[in-house]
Amino acid sequence: MISRVDAIDFVKRVYVTLSVQADLSPNNQIVTCCSRAFVKFLGAAYLESWANDLPDAPELAEAASRLPVLCGLAECEMEKWWCRRFLAGRTLSLDCLEKFWYFENYQTLVAAERSLLGSAIATRVVFLGAGALPLTAVLLAGLLPHLQVQCVDRDPEACELSIALTQKLGMGDRAKIIQSSAEEVDIQSDDIVICASLLKAPTLYDALARRGVKTFIVRDAEGLFRLCYKPALVPPIGYRPVGRTTACSFRINVSRLFSLGATCHKCHPVTPVDRGDYLE
Repeated sequence: MISRVDAIDFVKRVYVTLSVQADLSPNNQIVTCCSRAFVKFLGAAYLESWANDLPDAPELAEAASRLPVLCGLAECEMEKWWCRRFLAGRTLSLDCLEKFWYFENYQTLVAAERSLLGSAIATRVVFLGAGALPLTAVLLAGLLPHLQVQCVDRDPEACELSIALTQKLGMGDRAKIIQSSAEEVDIQSDDIVICASLLKAPTLYDALARRGVKTFIVRDAEGLFRLCYKPALVPPIGYRPVGRTTACSFRINVSRLFSLGATCHKCHPVTPVDRGDYLE
């Protein structure tokens, strides 16, 4: 058990350590050790009585604002680093991907989202903000042999690495990698859309509504995990919440499932009041 005072001190130290690093990739052992210790802390402390409100502590105002940005940059660099490592090997299979530090976390995340979708699963899933290591696409394709996956990211380097990875895995015919902003990519109304936690697309919901997209999942963060990821935007009123997963020590993200209703209004940032509309 860790006290609130000790937790605040730890978060401050993590923030200071990451904020002064020029290299946020796993090539920097300081970043690797600090990031893994931070993830371990989040998983161990998220149920403490003080945990939900810790990101709102005045003492952590700067850290709570900047840490998700630093964590996001570190995560992107980590995915690129691991993708290059996998591509450097003579062969590549799903078993090889299990060497990735957070492979089991992704397995449980994707399995939970597959269960959340239930019968709503379509023939194509569009994953927005897929990054250089599209494990969601790979794992979903493994669970659903008929599924076509479209991975979208605006980072050209991430897309180049992702294309090489899926081709080496023998998934080139099932996984299409597209370099584009999430708002501009061609999405069909019957596609299932999954929005990654690091996705930056402020007008995305308007774009989905214009295309008549019926079902999508948003990976969100709540409580203590807001120190790691910025909370997602709340979809417009026309999209109604129909289900969600819960965070746990090995699955930081909350996945929220939305379905298109009749009317769409402008989206707005998540607040505790907003969340109350669709919490279990």
